[in-house]
This record gives sequence, C-alpha cells and structure tokens, in this order.
Amino acid sequence: MGTRFGERLLLAHLGRLDKICDAISCPDCRDCPHCPKVSRLLALIEEQRPAQVPQPAELGRPNVMERCQMDAFEAQDADWWRYGEDRVRFEPDARGGWRAVAVSGDSG
Repeated sequence: MGTRFGERLLLAHLGRLDKICDAISCPDCRDCPHCPKVSRLLALIEEQRPAQVPQPAELGRPNVMERCQMDAFEAQDADWWRYGEDRVRFEPDARGGWRAVAVSGDSG
C-alpha cells in the first residue's frame, strides 16, 4: 500500500510540474523546479555575457573553461567572462585579440 501511495504522490507532483511549465526543454523553462541548476546558470551566463568579448572556445577547452567562468560568475566576480582554462585571466591586446595575463589569485 505504501508503494501505491508513493506512486500516486509522484504522479500528482509530476502533474503539477506539467501545469507550471509547457516548455519542451531547459533553459526555456529555467524557472521551473525540474530544470537543473547548471542549465539555469549556463543560460543566465549566456544572457549576461558582454558583447565584444572573447568567445569561450578562445579561452581553452570548453568544459574546463566553462566551469571556471561558472565559478567566477557564482562568486559575483564582475569579470567572470575573462577567465579561461585553469582560471587564467584574459585581457584585450593591441591587435584586437585577447591574451592571457594572470592566473586568478595571482598578485600580478
């Protein structure tokens, strides 16, 4: 009997989620409780990425660089988008490109 109650409770909960959200997938529904935190965070980061900044692929391996930027974003670092792989900070160079200048936490 406990199993049946659990199944009904789960179905009722899922039914409520369906009423909250009609989106097919995250991040279209990032405010819904069933959307994973990482999906919500990545969507927010992309929305807030400034124009004219290095593309993520320019800053290192995508998954590694993405984790560094997510950590900086969550820490409310205003320059979160400047961090690349291994927390290397990038700045614009004289030729209009981007160059690595320091590892996060370095004094210089």
